[in-house]
Amino acid sequence: MPPYLIVRFELFKYFETMAEFIPKLPEIDRLVITLLKDRLHQKDIARMLGITQGAVASKLKKIKRRLGFLEAIKFFEVDNMEEDLKKLGFTEFIRALVKWFVKTTSQSATADILNRLFFLKGGGKMNQVKVRHRYELILKELQENTDPLAQKYYEFLVFVKKNIYMMHDLKLPQFDRT
Repeated sequence: MPPYLIVRFELFKYFETMAEFIPKLPEIDRLVITLLKDRLHQKDIARMLGITQGAVASKLKKIKRRLGFLEAIKFFEVDNMEEDLKKLGFTEFIRALVKWFVKTTSQSATADILNRLFFLKGGGKMNQVKVRHRYELILKELQENTDPLAQKYYEFLVFVKKNIYMMHDLKLPQFDRT
């Protein structure tokens, strides 16, 4: 079997093992996977999407990282994050900040949501910088807390922070209740 067919076969097998996470990907990523499964080559996909073959290859790498991230977060077991953070003594505002930061993977979207939910105006209004600063303070507080629950959330939120830019547009399982 030619090497490119072996690589394609391995990619198909990988997508099969990650099938439960594919619906959580952005539409364009799901389209690329579908086109590959339809036996189209990267050059053909590039032509259809109006991008270069190199951009398709780059997108495939990002898709694999995203799928790996989705697989990894399921092991954190954070389905009860808001309740758990409440048990740890975090305020409603901080719980909302963490929830929306993780759900949207966007500092600016989190700021906008918090401003609406908590009627923040003027100097108290949240922005990207304030969200990032509060998030760092939350991480520090969790890190200093010896409670195993705090340590679990510290590890999870550090993992989210490290992967934040790759995550944009993902539908995270603990927030996708449809």
